[in-house]
Amino acid sequence: MSKQFKNDHTMRLVSVKGVTEKLYYRLRKEKLYTTYDIVKLIPKSYDEYDVKSIFDCIHKEAATISGQIASEPKVSDNRRFQLTTFDFLTEGIYLTVNFYNRPFLIGKIKNGTEILIKGILDFNKRTLKANLILNVNKSDTLKPQYKLKEVKDFEVTKIVNNIFEQNLVNIYETLPSDIVWKYNLVDRKTAFQLLHQPQDKEDIKKALVRFKYEEAYNEQKLIANTIVNKPPKHPVIPNLDWVKDKIKGLPYELTFDQKTVINDVFRDFKAPYQMHRILQADVGSGKSIVAFIAILGVISAGKQSAMMAPTESLALQLYETFKNLFPYVKSALLTGSTKNRKSLLRDLNSGKINALFGTHSLFSENVIYNDLGIVIIDEQHKFGTKARQDLVAKSTNANILYLSATPIPRTLAMTFYGQIEYSEIKEKPHSADILTEIIEYDIEIVIDLIKENQARGHQSFVVVHAITSIRCKYNIENAFEVLSPHFGNDLYVLHSKLATNKKETVFKDFRNNPQGVLLATSVIEVGIDCPNATQIFILDAHHFGLASLHQLRGRVGRANFRSYCYLLSEKTDLDRLDILTKTTDGFEIAEQDLKTRGPGQVLGLEQKGFVEYEFLDINTDINVIKSARKDVLKKYNLS
Repeated sequence: MSKQFKNDHTMRLVSVKGVTEKLYYRLRKEKLYTTYDIVKLIPKSYDEYDVKSIFDCIHKEAATISGQIASEPKVSDNRRFQLTTFDFLTEGIYLTVNFYNRPFLIGKIKNGTEILIKGILDFNKRTLKANLILNVNKSDTLKPQYKLKEVKDFEVTKIVNNIFEQNLVNIYETLPSDIVWKYNLVDRKTAFQLLHQPQDKEDIKKALVRFKYEEAYNEQKLIANTIVNKPPKHPVIPNLDWVKDKIKGLPYELTFDQKTVINDVFRDFKAPYQMHRILQADVGSGKSIVAFIAILGVISAGKQSAMMAPTESLALQLYETFKNLFPYVKSALLTGSTKNRKSLLRDLNSGKINALFGTHSLFSENVIYNDLGIVIIDEQHKFGTKARQDLVAKSTNANILYLSATPIPRTLAMTFYGQIEYSEIKEKPHSADILTEIIEYDIEIVIDLIKENQARGHQSFVVVHAITSIRCKYNIENAFEVLSPHFGNDLYVLHSKLATNKKETVFKDFRNNPQGVLLATSVIEVGIDCPNATQIFILDAHHFGLASLHQLRGRVGRANFRSYCYLLSEKTDLDRLDILTKTTDGFEIAEQDLKTRGPGQVLGLEQKGFVEYEFLDINTDINVIKSARKDVLKKYNLS
């Protein structure tokens, strides 16, 4: 969820005591203009000073202790350093404190002052090699770290303290009172104060509990609003004869599951309110063609379609596949690197373009549709709620179809997607069997198997976990060094740091070479279709989740050739990997992945990137999200 807070009554920071014009200029560079802006600036971490008794400290280890300065500080010069020393009394024991290169301390510390000191204790010499002095105040043991470029932490702390002391900001409650009471949550203003001015770790915990729930509640409310407030729309009536004729022209027969989902979607078209349906489809089960037929349906009714993918390469592949299957439909691609953007947007606005494919550019402010009939969001869990809502808002009459190629246990899916219409494709069309094996970790075996595959005129993938990481035995760099002497110009490299046009060129060259070998990271996990590829080797397989391994395995077996997936691992988690040798059912694998790794990794959600949670951790706070969902559904009478 994005960082959304109520726009409370505030005052400009320049009016706060201690904020000079120069400091205000630096604050503005950090986009901090008002008292509320700085109050909702959440500390990124805390410097923690756990004060110990001298009797609990360990010789030659760092510790923070409290006591009293017992002599006047002195400074002595040396060729290499300046030494500040004074006597320090703690629990009846005298120590000599040594500070190196801190002569300015002389003006700040005096004999008899109570202080906290952090440093390395030497019991034999009765010395304390110090690196930090703090005032004796319980709150000083937890120092908020804001880590701004233009403003120092102590400056932020001073401003925040003045704001709260002088009551210079009004922070209103955003949660229902019964919810606050039910979970014994602190009020919103107190939560902010506890984050900025914690007396102990328990204060931080109380604040986080409050904000985690608030974040979950707001997201679930946003999801529920799409359910409750389905705006009325004129039914979309497709020309079924025309659509059926185009389906007959496909080079393959649709599966029963695909036909079932298409019927679900076309039934939703005729309803007097927006369609909100998620389609979960296992890898290789043909979800894209279902989406394309839905596009044909709205086009036959005289409306436009928009299909959004999380990456430019996937958007390009969807666009090219659609264009090849249905060349008579006026379609276009819109991404951040589109060159003919102005003319494309004119054609879109005039209705000349029927089907638009792209990335998040599809919901940019200047992208105006003529009559948008359906929005299809592929790999939808990789977009934050706000991003999805921006595209949906382009037309209150558009039907919404969410796609997910990563099978997710149904209960987990409902928690994150709300009470949304749900379709599933498990059946796989015309694909070959994929034999999955865990093999001995020997790169020579990999080389021999690839050469045998080349002799058959087939291509191979070699997947590593990272570009340069030393955590794995093989990465892009050292795997290339090993493979290039054997495969020369047949070896291609693909990873996330390549420019988009370079990625497209690399993959196109690989696909056009019947003996090609593609060395890649998990960037090929989705959106890569190469029917002639029949082998995939996943090195250091223990570094991948089961769902990712299943997705990667789906890069082969896309034609009628017997295909192979080889997992190479030196680790002891072979029992976990063994499930892949026993089943190709993505939903069964997802359930196992959920048990071993947690919901965040199963869903593919990261704490950075498309899904922007400020407080929630998707792997540890699943119960918070579930509770918030129940409360929201009860409020809307949807439970």
